[in-house]
Amino acid sequence: MIRANQIQEIQQIDKLGYWELDLNSKKLELSDELYKIFGFENANSKISFDQFLQCIYSEDRILVKQVFELSLVNYKSFSIEYRVVLPNNTIRLISWWGSVILDEKKQPIKIKGIGQDFTDQKNIELKLTAQIQIIQILSDAKNVIDIIPNILKIICESVNWQIGELWLADYSVNLLNLEGSWSSPSIDAEEFISVSMKCKFGFGVSLQGRVWESGKPLWSSNAIDDQFFPRTNFAAKLKLQTALAFPIESKKKVIGILAFYKNEVMEPDNDLLVMLDFLGKQIGDFIERKKNEPTLQESEGLYKTLVEISPDAITYTDLSGKILFCNQQAAELFGFNLVEEFIDQNIYAFTAPEDQNNAIKNENTTIELGKTKNIEYTLIKRNGTRFYAEVNTSIVRDISGKPKAFIGVIRNITNRKLAEEEIKIRIEQQATIADFGQYALAGNDLQKLMNKATEVAAKTLNIEFCELLELLPDNKTLILTAGYGWKKGSVIRTKFNFGMDSHAGFTLMSNEPVVVENYQYEKRFKASKLLKDHKVVSGITVVIKGKDKPFGILGLHSTKPRIFTKNDSHFLQAIANILSIGIGRKNIEEELAQSLKLSKIVQKQAEESKNQLEFLSEASRILNSSLDYYQTLESLSNLVIRSIADWCIIDLVEEDGVMRNVTVSSSAQENLDEIKMFHEKIRTDLYSRLRIQKVLESGKPELFHQINNSIHTLNIKDEDLLNIVRKLGLKSAVIVPLKIRDQILGAISLASVKPSFRYSTSELIFVEDLARRVSTAIETSRLFKEANLLNDKLNKKAKERSEELEISNTELEVEMKLRRNVIQDYNALVLQQSGIMELAQKSISEISPMLFLQEVVSIIPRALQVEFCGIFEINSDKKKLILRTAVGWKHTEVGIMELDIKPDFQEGYIVLHSEKLIAENYISNNKFKLQSSLISCDIKNGLSVLINKGKQHYGVLSIYTVKNKNFDQDGIRFVKIITNLISNVFGKKELEEKYTHLLNTSKSS
Repeated sequence: MIRANQIQEIQQIDKLGYWELDLNSKKLELSDELYKIFGFENANSKISFDQFLQCIYSEDRILVKQVFELSLVNYKSFSIEYRVVLPNNTIRLISWWGSVILDEKKQPIKIKGIGQDFTDQKNIELKLTAQIQIIQILSDAKNVIDIIPNILKIICESVNWQIGELWLADYSVNLLNLEGSWSSPSIDAEEFISVSMKCKFGFGVSLQGRVWESGKPLWSSNAIDDQFFPRTNFAAKLKLQTALAFPIESKKKVIGILAFYKNEVMEPDNDLLVMLDFLGKQIGDFIERKKNEPTLQESEGLYKTLVEISPDAITYTDLSGKILFCNQQAAELFGFNLVEEFIDQNIYAFTAPEDQNNAIKNENTTIELGKTKNIEYTLIKRNGTRFYAEVNTSIVRDISGKPKAFIGVIRNITNRKLAEEEIKIRIEQQATIADFGQYALAGNDLQKLMNKATEVAAKTLNIEFCELLELLPDNKTLILTAGYGWKKGSVIRTKFNFGMDSHAGFTLMSNEPVVVENYQYEKRFKASKLLKDHKVVSGITVVIKGKDKPFGILGLHSTKPRIFTKNDSHFLQAIANILSIGIGRKNIEEELAQSLKLSKIVQKQAEESKNQLEFLSEASRILNSSLDYYQTLESLSNLVIRSIADWCIIDLVEEDGVMRNVTVSSSAQENLDEIKMFHEKIRTDLYSRLRIQKVLESGKPELFHQINNSIHTLNIKDEDLLNIVRKLGLKSAVIVPLKIRDQILGAISLASVKPSFRYSTSELIFVEDLARRVSTAIETSRLFKEANLLNDKLNKKAKERSEELEISNTELEVEMKLRRNVIQDYNALVLQQSGIMELAQKSISEISPMLFLQEVVSIIPRALQVEFCGIFEINSDKKKLILRTAVGWKHTEVGIMELDIKPDFQEGYIVLHSEKLIAENYISNNKFKLQSSLISCDIKNGLSVLINKGKQHYGVLSIYTVKNKNFDQDGIRFVKIITNLISNVFGKKELEEKYTHLLNTSKSS
């Protein structure tokens, strides 16, 4: 059998390859050789059918398209010859064979076939025909002048050149004269030829003169720019690019020049040079022969020489098939050493019996048409060996025009036919793979699929045995799961302990196809007992891949020596790959089911998260609706029992340290008295794990996931309390502290009596977030209350000062000044109070932290009558303070200016020493430096306050003034309240980020 590399070599030699058109995608797949023939660079990609048509010569494009369309109507095979234009504008001749592939419903799905570039063969045929015609012309001619145009026409048309010239040398004056010319009807060369007739060239002058001088041919691919070409202007009008001049010699003397011109750039053509060398000598000899009256025998000798140099077999037979003359190539093709041995044989005796009738029929066609070409026959050598041949035949007529003989040109195409057969086998294998893939996708039982795989593989490659070995979970044992062709009883899940010394084991280790041409000479491993029992000689194995490890081995075995090609290996691996997909099908289905289950869980969690977010949004609305937290907590309690609990109890620690119950709510109003009694008892029970005091002392939440079957674990000593728990049917509970920074404000207790609901870690996180929002609302309300008290104090102080002014009437000027100061102080206090109230309201709203800070720095300068106010935030590495928002500083410094956290500055000092506040008089005290941006501002006083929440430092609020005034206690108290509000906003942001992170973590787990 021909190997894959041999097929590739055959394709390269014969310039042929296979092609396949997918009718669904309209994509055309070409073999490597066809990609090269069409001039495509990338042989790994497909091209569209339209791209293919664009490569075809414009005059042939419609015909090719019609042939394809007709084949899809009648489903018949077709063949066609057409021209293609390569990227470099070279034209090639292509012979194209194709057939339509139908699916199970008899509908066309593909068109497959073979293509061949026969340009070179055609050129050789044209050149050979031209040589024969010229020899016949020379043999019948009486003088040179009469035959020059015909000779030039034959040569030009055989190689597609536009102009031909014959120059003869006149040694008496040492000049070349144009004796004859020919031009193609496709160009208007009258002016060029007219000018040429007037030209005479000496040694070394022009292209012709240089050839005359050197005696060697010259080829110019840029004739227009050639300095030795004096007719460049006229050549440029005709766009003549390539010029060729060739010496006509006789007895080693140049007696003339053949010159040819073409209107495209051509690289030197060795075949053309060989032909012209031969013709140059023949024409030279003819000229001399005419001078010396050459004999007919000399013409015949020339004709024989021409035939002998042909690479193809040439025969000259009479009408009955008797061989009258042949070249050496013909004799050797049919197995004869000498031409004389082949002469007088009948050519039909070497034609296969099945092709003899066809040969006689084609003989009659040759007589009628004058020639037949590219007829394929099966011929027989002298020793009986058969081979494929392509035959071109021409009729030879006598003087009266009657047929008298045949000239046949025979070419051995065995290699091409074998390549076509191999391509046909590959097409059949691809169809088998497609059918088996459909079978696998149909969802058949796994065992049936494995049985089908072994049967398909064996039958397609015409092999006796096929085995499918499954790798067990221990990774040490293979089991024969399916097989084809083995003796009855062999495929009974036989186990094999494999290792590197077995064919299967070696395949698993190498993870690639392993071929054995003969087990008798195999040294890598040993044949198994199963193979020995069946007298196996050759084999091939491939790996069946799995998801995490190989599934097993698929192998083919033969009792006859067999050479497995790469195509065989690819086919078997394709079957194994389809098996791998089918085997993994159930795993995929199971994973899909699991994925659907997980999707439902995720959907449920998403729904719960949505409900929680909606609940928290409504809770925030309630908490922000009023500064009276007793009222808002009552409303919140009612929301809780409608959504996430059956009981809701909220207790607060008042300023005197006494815990007070704010609200007790229940979804079952009839149990409200028992719940209140339960609440009072657990407040006083010193041992119960349910007691609220424990949460208040530790500041940590308590989660009771399940209570109903574990009442004893609650450590309840009070029998009455125990009875209440049992009566109410308490199933699950959670107690969460209400705290702000390190201060405990109270606790919120939630309980469930539903058997289907239990509080878990995720619900605990949710309730903690609710507690944080409640704590923030309570502290905001208390800060607002404190602000009102401050307002009352300020009003009282203003009243007292007014009374003092009314009493003091002796020193009017002093009194008036004092009154102005009182008014200023009062206005300042009013501004401070309104600022506190405004910021308190915004701190409990949904305003972003940055917008809140901007509100702060806009209110403080008005309330304290200062010029500079800025908020510095500690960066992530705790080494810098960054100016986030400010009034008074340059706009370009906000967000960019940084201060090192060092004790040199007020801001750095309070961060390092955790001091709450520093007020500095820069006139009398030089303890701290001023920031570089403030040095030129004549600052008199500065005030810096630490923004913190417990031990967590967020930044510094800094205030500076150019006025000679100190910050009084009212102003400092005002700044402290504002700083607390800033801390709440930072803390709120931090807790929200923490809650979001914990919620996401809980969902992930």
